[in-house]
Amino acid sequence: MWIASKTRSFTIQSAIQILQLSTPMSGVQWEWLWKLRLPYRIQIFLWLLFHRTLLTSVERFRRRLSTDSQCEVCLEGEEDLDHLLRQCPNALDVWHVIHSIGLCGAAADTSLKEWLLANLTDIHVDPNWPTKFAITLWYIWKWRCSMCLGSTELIPMDKGTFLYHKF
Repeated sequence: MWIASKTRSFTIQSAIQILQLSTPMSGVQWEWLWKLRLPYRIQIFLWLLFHRTLLTSVERFRRRLSTDSQCEVCLEGEEDLDHLLRQCPNALDVWHVIHSIGLCGAAADTSLKEWLLANLTDIHVDPNWPTKFAITLWYIWKWRCSMCLGSTELIPMDKGTFLYHKF
C-alpha cells in the first residue's frame, strides 16, 4: 500500500509531492524554470542547482566521495555553490567582464538563493537577461568541471567576451 495517496495506490504525482517536501526549496514553484527559453540540459542544471545537488567539492566531501572540500580551481576556500558561482576568482572574472560590457542583473549582495531567483525570475532592463544569466551559470559550471576532471575541451582565455558573443 502506498501511504502517500488517498487511494493507497502509487502515482507519479504523489511521489513528486513527497520529493518536494524533502527539497531545500520546496516552497518554490517551478513552472517558470521550464518556461525559460533554454536547452533542456541547462534547465536540468538549474533544477539541480536550486536543489543543491550539484557535486561541488563540499558536496563530494559531505558524501565521502572526496577527502578535501577545497576549490580545485582557485585553491582559496571551500567549493560550495556560492563560492563556485560568485566568489571564486574564476567566476568573479566572468561576472566582472559581463558587467563591464553593460550586461547586468541583480546585485550579488544577497543570499545565493535570492540572487539566483532575482536574476532568473525578476523583470530586467534586458528581457533576455534570465536566459543570458542561466547560460553564464552553465558555462561557469562547465568550465569548472573541465578543469577539475582534466577534460581536453578548450576553455577560452577571455570567458566574459566568449559569453558576450554567445548571447
